[in-house]
Amino acid sequence: MRFREAWRLSKTPYSELTFRSAVMARGSTRGGFGYGGSPAARVKSIMRGAQVSKFIFAGIIGGATAYTMLQYLFDKTPTNLVGGITFSLAITLAYVVLYSLQVLPSFSSAEAYVVLSTLPLSESDLSLLTILSIVRTFDFIVVAAIVAQVAMVAYTTASVLATVAMALAGVANAVFGVALSLWLSGLFQKNITRGGRGKAGAIARFVFLISWGLAAASLGFLFNVASYAIPALDSAISGTFSSTGVPVVFSLVHPFTAGIMIASIVFPSFHTISPSLGLASLLSPFAFAVYLALSVFAARRALALAGSVAHGPTVTVVRQRAAEFLLRIRRPISAYVLKDVRVSSKNPSSAFIYALPVLETLVVFFSISGAKELHTIEILVSTFLASFLTLVSATILLNTEGSGLDYTLSLPLSARVMVLAKSAIATVAYLPVPVAIWALLLAGRSFSPSLYLIPLIEIGAVSAATSAELSFFIQRYRKAGVRQTSSGIETRGMNLMSAGDLPRLFGAFAVAVGLVGAPILAYGVGYLFFLDRFRALGVMTLVALGELGVVQLYLRKG
Repeated sequence: MRFREAWRLSKTPYSELTFRSAVMARGSTRGGFGYGGSPAARVKSIMRGAQVSKFIFAGIIGGATAYTMLQYLFDKTPTNLVGGITFSLAITLAYVVLYSLQVLPSFSSAEAYVVLSTLPLSESDLSLLTILSIVRTFDFIVVAAIVAQVAMVAYTTASVLATVAMALAGVANAVFGVALSLWLSGLFQKNITRGGRGKAGAIARFVFLISWGLAAASLGFLFNVASYAIPALDSAISGTFSSTGVPVVFSLVHPFTAGIMIASIVFPSFHTISPSLGLASLLSPFAFAVYLALSVFAARRALALAGSVAHGPTVTVVRQRAAEFLLRIRRPISAYVLKDVRVSSKNPSSAFIYALPVLETLVVFFSISGAKELHTIEILVSTFLASFLTLVSATILLNTEGSGLDYTLSLPLSARVMVLAKSAIATVAYLPVPVAIWALLLAGRSFSPSLYLIPLIEIGAVSAATSAELSFFIQRYRKAGVRQTSSGIETRGMNLMSAGDLPRLFGAFAVAVGLVGAPILAYGVGYLFFLDRFRALGVMTLVALGELGVVQLYLRKG
């Protein structure tokens, strides 16, 4: 088969892979950009949404590359060059993996490639089409990353050798990202769908979910972490730790290896800063060659894995036969909470909810740990940031309903039960925030009672905001009703990123942000008016409880 024909035919399995992953994430075919009513229009809508998402990620990676190299552009020092190249490669690797969470959940099951087996193709042609479908998945993102990195190094260094080295590093880094994405796809499929009803298996799956969720969520924050990490890298390369073994260790670890090697090319005197940097400059080319060889090996493994998918699933799921069943009757809200927890664990794009408490704690720590002394403003800001993340989790919980929302609304359950269940999960995820703030206050030996009470009072506002946010969508969705077709009732499903739901998403999110921000603003206004922290806390408490009471009253009447 000619390559041009194979590339054209690979669009079919790529479309099937994208479509199945979208349905797995959303629970229905509804959604995407430019949503239409017919099934064909919905498929086109999902594919268009995937293309838009790909362009967005490519733009983020290109902007991240320019951002990390910006400091070197204005201050051309070896340390800034090492930091720019290192974090450019790290951010590219992270966002390639992050994008794969959206498009590769159904890869390992091989269901997207069943259509190929019906065609009169040889095994080698089937493998080629499968490989090209994976290439289509990452094409824009990988090309944008490599071009941006090479262009920035060529422009800022004017060195041909450094540009060639950056091109090789970018290609190897992209290969690592794609290979890691394929491996993680199979790992998630294996750990979540494997059988076993024992407590040990349940604990193992729960730990895996937390680890997966924390890793997936932290990738999205790597862009912000770079601004904090570059000064630390400066200290390690040319500051306090430059005479220790830290530079040598960095020279052996990807992607620091490429940064140190290219800095040694651009600045011939880089190795004279300290003996450790001299040894690091000497070792980095050898380590770089090893990573290039590893990228070739990773590329071959990824190609072999992609080719084998065309012949069947790459993950074998072994299930134990259930000899007995136990039916437990639960109250509606607790039962719905349990349902949401279990459903979200089956979707890679929503599993990070399990790690949200840990992520919120890290956000609180990074936002105020740099302050020499904790004041009210730092506590208010960190509390608001953590509350904002909680609102995101409520939205994701709602989006996991998918087509099941139509069936749920047909049950003798009020929308209030659904709202309270999801709001309870989001509010519980916020609870570690006060504990983290208390720990930082105690570590800073701050014993002002008002500072300890601020994140505690905010719990009421978080509960009210998440309830209002969820109620906004569910009530509107319920009023729209279902669609009657010639074949019966058509489930619409809910996708908050669809053209129809996106405006309501922004509206509901704006209201929710206002609700979590109102008590914090009330504290500031109360303090300016009374010049007393405890009276300001009283105003904050009244606003938070007032919000909660009004929202609960609205839910009861609705």
